[in-house]
Amino acid sequence: MEMEHTEAKALEPWQGRIERLGWGGLGLSRLEDGRAVLLSSALALFPGERVSAAVAQHARHCEGRVERWLQSDPRRVQPACPVAQSCGGCGLWGSGAARAELKRLQIEDLLSRQLRWDGAWDWISPGPAEAELALRRRIQLHWDGARLGYHQPGSHRIVEIEACPAAAPELSAAVPALRSALQQRALPRGLARWELACGSPVRDVLAYRLPAAAAMAAAQAADPEDSASAGPPAPVWSLRSNGRWAESQAPLVHELGAVRLIQPPGAFFQVCPPWAWQGFSRIFSSWELGGASLYDIYSGVGFFSRMLAADFQNFRLLEGSALACSALPRNLDGLDYRLRQQDAATWDARGPQAADTVLLDPPRAGLPGRLSRALLDCRAGSLVLVGCDGASFCRDIQRLSAGWELRSLAVLDLFPMTWQAEFIGLLRQRRRA
Repeated sequence: MEMEHTEAKALEPWQGRIERLGWGGLGLSRLEDGRAVLLSSALALFPGERVSAAVAQHARHCEGRVERWLQSDPRRVQPACPVAQSCGGCGLWGSGAARAELKRLQIEDLLSRQLRWDGAWDWISPGPAEAELALRRRIQLHWDGARLGYHQPGSHRIVEIEACPAAAPELSAAVPALRSALQQRALPRGLARWELACGSPVRDVLAYRLPAAAAMAAAQAADPEDSASAGPPAPVWSLRSNGRWAESQAPLVHELGAVRLIQPPGAFFQVCPPWAWQGFSRIFSSWELGGASLYDIYSGVGFFSRMLAADFQNFRLLEGSALACSALPRNLDGLDYRLRQQDAATWDARGPQAADTVLLDPPRAGLPGRLSRALLDCRAGSLVLVGCDGASFCRDIQRLSAGWELRSLAVLDLFPMTWQAEFIGLLRQRRRA
């Protein structure tokens, strides 16, 4: 919940007990008149805790932010991140060993209330032995001309950081070097959003400026079929052993088991590639996916097609980003595939047949309405929907329910220190009259 929704209203003190957790890690309670109280916090919240908060009154509910704890859960621990209470990057600091349990509670609430799902679902979360695999391989930092860091929750104010414990150590260690280069004008100093990224395993740390949101929107308006028409981030800098940055033409390389994938800097890729590869492989193996053609929609650089290379005869990929498409010939070498650079929202879904599977991994906003409607006429035997926002995922499953039945559901804890997770659904065609 963003605090901008409440700042226009007078804030009032409130004290009470958190009854349960809702999607996004919200603590949920009720007033005596029955209205819901929605509480956000920079730190993890536990059901049963008593808190003091500043809330804004609305006609049917109240919302606000926890200011202090009156009675804490005994499992609460001191956050290891020094800026946990002011940074908007993560939301599960303080949860300790209960982190995965708390995340599962809010997912259960979402599935039961928005999806009405009462069946079993697989929950895959990294254990202690897999913690290093789940560290982030890319982070985005904001530079305002003087400070480098993350935004505060619900604000554009920057929390300056020296390191990020949610990122790979090499990536975290590069933050001061990036700040120093910006301050010394060794890199462009204009207001910008920077991305630090590395491969798997980590060999080089790259830095590049991301296209401004306004420029990206204007470019997409001019050419809506190319989601990367604003162009690749150029130039790209690599951090040298002497702490200085030098321009680089090298892509990021991810070695995932026996597979080697190339990622052009700035092209979409999984935040935690080794853990994503392990988790998705486990899910798809249990579902025994396979058949004639895999239609990989929003294919990116071919992550899922490469993962399922042994399970399908050929691959049909659709991707709007020219930058991502540039890596596909190398990443899919040896596979029988066809690629179309096209906006997925305009895809004609009537091509797949009963022996085919359609896999869709849309952006956080979920499937465009036009594509959801087109999929109702799709003749594929199976549909796999991947969603990085649970609310959007549930909405899309409901939109597809007229033609598709959800058979299997899995949730992958792909972003361990945040409330977000990756939702994966396997759907089968409903019988047509």
